[in-house]
Amino acid sequence: MNNNNRLGVSESAVVQRVNRKLKREMQALRKARGAYRAGFPGDFYVVDFNHGWVVETHVDVEDLARELEVLKPWERVATEERGERNQ
Repeated sequence: MNNNNRLGVSESAVVQRVNRKLKREMQALRKARGAYRAGFPGDFYVVDFNHGWVVETHVDVEDLARELEVLKPWERVATEERGERNQ
């Protein structure tokens, strides 16, 4: 399906969907921020709360959401940088 024909879902909404799914495995998707971001590889990472470890770095939010089946085929992540909104 062409990206232009897909419904834009905000990045924060997709992150919430992913986190609801990951919660079952005691994991969460987090966004690197501030000073922590400077020394951290990638914008998003997955944390395992059982061990307190980062289990995945350089996470592509849309790819992970599709893998977990929380982003439907007719949806895409609308980034704020592009000024996209649901229409």
